[in-house]
Amino acid sequence: MGGERSSRLRGFDRNLLRNSGYLEERVLEAVPFCWFCAARTGKKAREHVFPQWLIKHYGAQREYVTPVRVRVPLGGAVASARPRMPISSVLAGEVCARCNNGWMSTLETEVAPVLTASRRRGVVSDADALVLARWFTKTAVALNVSMPFRLLFDAPTRHSLAGGMPSNVAVGLSKVRSGHGAFDWVQSVIQSAHIPDHLVMNGRVRDLLARAYVGRIRVDRLVGTVVVLPGPLRFDQLNMGVAQIWPIMDRQPTWGAVPTYDHYLDHVVEAYFVDSWLV
Repeated sequence: MGGERSSRLRGFDRNLLRNSGYLEERVLEAVPFCWFCAARTGKKAREHVFPQWLIKHYGAQREYVTPVRVRVPLGGAVASARPRMPISSVLAGEVCARCNNGWMSTLETEVAPVLTASRRRGVVSDADALVLARWFTKTAVALNVSMPFRLLFDAPTRHSLAGGMPSNVAVGLSKVRSGHGAFDWVQSVIQSAHIPDHLVMNGRVRDLLARAYVGRIRVDRLVGTVVVLPGPLRFDQLNMGVAQIWPIMDRQPTWGAVPTYDHYLDHVVEAYFVDSWLV
């Protein structure tokens, strides 16, 4: 990669290029004016990954988090993590004021009653599914562009959040019995892949798995799992181990059917490869 272009990458990617010269499959994109739209000029905003009203609601103003970067599939060990930081200081980086004060502000207003509900009963409505899916995906994007992990949300996926949900993103819900503090997250990839023997050594299979993003975001006892699948991977060959809310199902899950785990990292996201994916 040319020096001029590489100098405009995120610092995380530049350091990897400088130290090793090799980058695992990822989106290589110069840092834009705004991660969430195509604007090139305007005013910048300070977009908190976790909004201040949500932090205040859970009394987490003094909460510190240790962001997990990589999780080893076998045994669930944490392989890499960032130093502790106050949750209130986690910012999304390059976000324009138009996005921040426009659709993002509207989304926060819409999701607030769902995220802060003391009780959740009945079927997860299509409206609640959409607003939760968008909020968890927007939060996953904000974490992905600002934390030291491979960039796996491309520009079309990020930009489409302003008007709805990206077509290549699935979102599911789970719950945890307890947790330290109110917020946690991990960025990782698909932990388990079922691959026909004759495709095991196929380089394209490896590249597809490397480009698939799995993010888990915990807000109190509710956990959103966000999965980004690069084409030609399909959601009908994906098992997230959670209650899928997006894409919308013919029969949406009930809140009572949302699975509960001891820890927000306990469930495994699996992919099932078939020959037709590689046509």
